[in-house]
Amino acid sequence: MNLINDAWIPARRADGTTEKIEPWRLTDHIGTGKSPIIAVASPRPDFDGALTQFLIGLLQTTCTPETESAWWDWRESPPSSSTLRKRFASIQRCS
Repeated sequence: MNLINDAWIPARRADGTTEKIEPWRLTDHIGTGKSPIIAVASPRPDFDGALTQFLIGLLQTTCTPETESAWWDWRESPPSSSTLRKRFASIQRCS
């Protein structure tokens, strides 16, 4: 199993559907008119917290902004799934 490339994170979309996604798909469909991811949807709240912490760490490690304004830019307009996939690939083969 690969934590970066495999669909394993249970996620809920705005339309109420749930599915397992790859971490880089976290920003799927934001601003497209389709149903974006709105929450982690594991069977237990403590698992939701653990998954959220994993995602925070992954983003902090691979997507550290160069400037404060870059952080604000991503806050206002989140990166695409393809951008996240490229960033996450930088640690894919770490051992």
